[in-house]
Amino acid sequence: METDYPAAHSMDTTWFAVDKDGFIAVMETQEEGALPLVCRNNDLELSDDFVEAVAKQEGLTVKVAQYYMVLPESIGLYSYRSDLEWSDELAPSAVTLNPDGGEAKGPDDDAQDDNYFEGAPPYKRQGIPEKPLHISKLAEPLRAGIKAVVFENVSFQETKWLQPALRVPCEMWMDGDYHCIDEQGNAVKVPEQFCPPKGFFGSPAARPTGPSDSSGSPDSSSSSKSPTEKPAPWWKKFFG
Repeated sequence: METDYPAAHSMDTTWFAVDKDGFIAVMETQEEGALPLVCRNNDLELSDDFVEAVAKQEGLTVKVAQYYMVLPESIGLYSYRSDLEWSDELAPSAVTLNPDGGEAKGPDDDAQDDNYFEGAPPYKRQGIPEKPLHISKLAEPLRAGIKAVVFENVSFQETKWLQPALRVPCEMWMDGDYHCIDEQGNAVKVPEQFCPPKGFFGSPAARPTGPSDSSGSPDSSSSSKSPTEKPAPWWKKFFG
């Protein structure tokens, strides 16, 4: 009988992060990507209102791609998306681990165990802005929401592959034995400090909602919001 994993997040969730230099990236989980716990119930999105406000403030021209999707880099945002095709570009340098702790071969080995591919894939950078948007340009209410995830040892300009599950507590499409593909293409177990706390799924009280500190742990000083609370549209807080 197959394990019935909890529905960790919607098929494609948008979240934001800030790097060590204060620049902003928009992230897309796609189907399998890890989602930081602090972003689980956020209402942030790359809305038309936000895009227009940033473009107007920074004097930028909004560019769109196929299906009129806004190119985040055109308004100063780096962009990342979890990539199930990571093995086309990343190759493990040594033997890696299966979810059960056993050895698995590299992606080019015909005899490889399919379990090697189980786990949250890394995010791949999709776009680099010519004029990166700094977090200081945003009004404080919005700035606080964007800064829920800060990668203090990462520069988006220099980082092509990113695995949030190895940097901050995240949820993934699995339960109990959390594992992921790291930024070099190795299948690894997620450190305990970055796994969802026991009782997290189905227990709103166990869901951290505050920003992460430098260690990646939820900030205990942050106040939590009721799951039923309806905040104002986040883009309305753009200007202070």
